[in-house]
Amino acid sequence: LKPSITLAQLESFTFQQQTGREASALVSFLAGVIEYRNNNYKSALERFDAALSNISLEPRLFESLVYIYFYRANTNIYLKDCKFAVQDFDQFIQLNSRQAEAYNNRGGAYFCLGEYQIALQDFRKAIQIDPQYADAYYNSGVAYTSLNNYKLAIQEYNKAIELDPQDAINYKSRGDAYNSLGEYKLSIQDYGQSIIYEPQYAEAYSSRGIAY
Repeated sequence: LKPSITLAQLESFTFQQQTGREASALVSFLAGVIEYRNNNYKSALERFDAALSNISLEPRLFESLVYIYFYRANTNIYLKDCKFAVQDFDQFIQLNSRQAEAYNNRGGAYFCLGEYQIALQDFRKAIQIDPQYADAYYNSGVAYTSLNNYKLAIQEYNKAIELDPQDAINYKSRGDAYNSLGEYKLSIQDYGQSIIYEPQYAEAYSSRGIAY
């Protein structure tokens, strides 16, 4: 799956200039973001926990609170603590229900928990909010594949490819769906296309060899 997070989300994070606990929360949050972007997820989680323990629930700080939950949820996905990730995304969505990435990434957490149908609902909600969201179409395809609905999966991969035509994994995943339907010629074509965009894609070579 493709969890996503954008720099714009960080840049939109605004704190009132405060002293004391609020300032400490800001420092912890920004330190957590640095650790997150360096893939130091355990350390990032500790920072986000500290930020939430120091932030107040005053309305003027709600925007700050929202993005701490958002980053901590994504951190928990990478740490495979998907139940906690869902809980944090729930908190985020309660405060900001129009963020497509939150639904997409919560869907990823539900997928991690094996709740494929619920995950699919979140991916579709993300698409409803942002119809140009390629990752959400891809993730919908993965969910349909896990539900053994390969024809619908292919439709989702088609849209992901339309929006992001140079992403090798889109072709690889569509090739897998074609392969599951016995459409080996089409699967071989897709595996070949994924290799064009990612020449070191070992799984694509392996799948293409099996399809032949």
